[in-house]
Amino acid sequence: MKVWKKFSAVALALVMVLALGVSAFADDPDASDSTGLTDGAAGGYITADTPNLNTKVVNIQKEIKAFNPDETIIYGPAITYTYTVTPASGAELVKITDDATNDHANGVAVETTALAGVTTGVTVNAGEAGTNTSAVGTLAWTNNDLLTAAADGAANTKTFSVDFTDVVFTAPGVYRYKIEETAVTSGKDYAASGVEDKNSNVRYLDVYVMRSDNYDVQDITKDDWTIYGYVCVEEGTTAITKDTTKTNGFVGTPDEYRTYNLTLKKTLTNDTSMQNHQFPFTVAFANTDKTGTFQLIAEKSESGVTVTTTNAPENAGKTLGGTNVEASSLLKIGNSAALSAFSTDVTDLTIAHNNTIKFIGIPNGTTVTVTETNNVIGTTYSTSATQKVGTADATGVIFSDVDGGGTIATDNKSVSIDKGEKAQYQGGATADNTNVEIEFTNLLAIISPTGVTLRYAPYLAMLGAGVVALPLTLRKKEELF
Repeated sequence: MKVWKKFSAVALALVMVLALGVSAFADDPDASDSTGLTDGAAGGYITADTPNLNTKVVNIQKEIKAFNPDETIIYGPAITYTYTVTPASGAELVKITDDATNDHANGVAVETTALAGVTTGVTVNAGEAGTNTSAVGTLAWTNNDLLTAAADGAANTKTFSVDFTDVVFTAPGVYRYKIEETAVTSGKDYAASGVEDKNSNVRYLDVYVMRSDNYDVQDITKDDWTIYGYVCVEEGTTAITKDTTKTNGFVGTPDEYRTYNLTLKKTLTNDTSMQNHQFPFTVAFANTDKTGTFQLIAEKSESGVTVTTTNAPENAGKTLGGTNVEASSLLKIGNSAALSAFSTDVTDLTIAHNNTIKFIGIPNGTTVTVTETNNVIGTTYSTSATQKVGTADATGVIFSDVDGGGTIATDNKSVSIDKGEKAQYQGGATADNTNVEIEFTNLLAIISPTGVTLRYAPYLAMLGAGVVALPLTLRKKEELF
């Protein structure tokens, strides 16, 4: 039978084990080792009346559920969770009853009432450096963390430890602790990181304590106590039974991180000679709520797109969602920074005809500004753009006035740009996990029915001026003689 069914809630063998002050462990691991919770419990009886766990460090999970319409790997948000452990009190000190059938040979359940936890000596997520020496600790998610994502969400977990090694308990029993979670990123609340607070921010940890083999009633120290089990629950004032729902920590209904992707495509019409030419673009992101830092991923055509990207060596060799990260050619675009900073990071982007670049892992609600510059000498293009959101049909977009911009058409849906002039579109906002595709199309402008294009207009103007000036030049030479 599964451990959680056997342990369920209590397994407090005060009658048959603790009264004797003797430990009877089937497995006696190093007490310094940590253990995780399985189905919300650790140390459930496998053999009736026989504890099988001896550890003073428990690992508790924190889950973030990541969403993306069609990518399985995205970079994580920058958010730090703080966990504060305090003694449970009042109505939180509930009655606890174990499983009579599976936990005890005599078929009689053991019942007790939870004791207020002893927090002196408790450390939370001290880490290898052991810098934390209090019952308050942190767990950080960063922009360098890769998350598994899915359209309907994918679970990502980290663990933080609660260490009772230095705690001196006062008596055998079940000690109850209240663990409260708060989140801060860049000095701001959840919204800054793009993480949505979906989880209850309190858990209760029941710690099962018995006397150790070397218990000395005359000189009680931390070594006089053994921890043989843990149970974690969400509801703090309901009595615990074998049927109580347990949790591995801050999981189950986790916080959510929702993102979308933007694909930018370049198309050239009536200008086959320039189809391999790469046109300069800038892409800027903005979000009034999400003011923390983010890291985007670039996925681009093998040729026809130039942009500065960096590899992610810290993630090489990892496998997420069945994808080998090293083999996926994961590329960072820009740097981990506020979204507004990407307007300066993504300024060296050039795209040729029929090529695309995809920006992956943009937090929902983010708007994008795309600007194209005409850098072809002697050429005028009529530039238009379409946007497709999710599975909807592509629609024409409205261009905005910009310094150095070309002439915007009366319907604002196209821009005439000469060399050095710009066409700019602001939009691409989403709120519900929906991809955006934006396509910029340059149509070579035609100057007359003869088919003479504006590319040659500057040279024809120069030729015309020369023809007009030539007789005047000859006349002046004749007058000299």
